[in-house]
Amino acid sequence: MTLREDGETVPTVAADGLRVDRVVHGSVVVYRVDGEIDALTAPLLDQALAAAADVPDAVSHVVLDLSDVPFLSSAGLSILVDHHGRCAASGVGLSVVAKQHPVLRSIQITALDRIIPLHPTVSDALTAAGRPN
Repeated sequence: MTLREDGETVPTVAADGLRVDRVVHGSVVVYRVDGEIDALTAPLLDQALAAAADVPDAVSHVVLDLSDVPFLSSAGLSILVDHHGRCAASGVGLSVVAKQHPVLRSIQITALDRIIPLHPTVSDALTAAGRPN
């Protein structure tokens, strides 16, 4: 993965009603997701996130912004668990931003919010990651 200038939005994936953009804030990478995450689109999210933990020298933290995600299926939850493990193994932090009730409920009912920090805004997630917005 090549990091770009701070604040530059880079389209990562756009297919099947799902769009993932990457924005770099120093050593923190924010992935903005728009669309439903279900069995069809979860592999696309997985593909977009795949390189995040592969460059631990350049990336200290990954923020997954699900603010514009209206639905998160078990396939999407599985992606969160998988990437939490990948990031942890590489010494890279992972946090999630979620606002919509169905997404929050999916994360909370599975207790993922106990292992993956959950924030109401990207600004809060960046601050918690040690990077002011």
